[in-house]
Amino acid sequence: MITIMITITITITIEPLALLHLCVLCGELFLGQGKLACPYLNRNRKSAQPMFSIATEPLDVAQLAGSLPHPAVGAIVTFEGRVRNHNDGLTVTGLEYQAYQPLAHSEGLRILREARSRFSIIDCRCAHRIGALKVGDIAVWVGAVSAHRADAFSACRYIIDEVKMRVPIWKKEIPESGESYWVACHQTNDPGAPPVM
Repeated sequence: MITIMITITITITIEPLALLHLCVLCGELFLGQGKLACPYLNRNRKSAQPMFSIATEPLDVAQLAGSLPHPAVGAIVTFEGRVRNHNDGLTVTGLEYQAYQPLAHSEGLRILREARSRFSIIDCRCAHRIGALKVGDIAVWVGAVSAHRADAFSACRYIIDEVKMRVPIWKKEIPESGESYWVACHQTNDPGAPPVM
């Protein structure tokens, strides 16, 4: 019998400017510049793709929110846009949404990717209804998750504002009088909303 012994020596050279980081999300030490060097975040960011969807059926908010949990999440912020019973002093009985779906989907994904690059979030989702909706129905849902609440709140607000301004979805209001009319989704009477440019 012959025994062969092999010894492997690994030498690691650390550049003088490289920084050693302790990631508060995963607890690992790593070399790199900033949060994107974290092996845990990089590994999970690749698998977590932003999702924008357009639905003809009622939105299942529990299922949508359930798709967001992640071991590094410390904050989950969601927004539900619902059909209300009034607008501009008129009683509204429902809405009808239409979309140019190919462009709506690609622009929605672009907005979610922008939110991920602008804010320190782990993941985000958005779903928008089309078709006939009645008062109380959920028309749009947005969710964002992050390690801390500030980024999740900011990302959620950014996503809904950009979706309303940029995604080609149109709504027709159906007032009590029965004379329906189209309304630009980017118009708002919300005094807390940012100005439309």
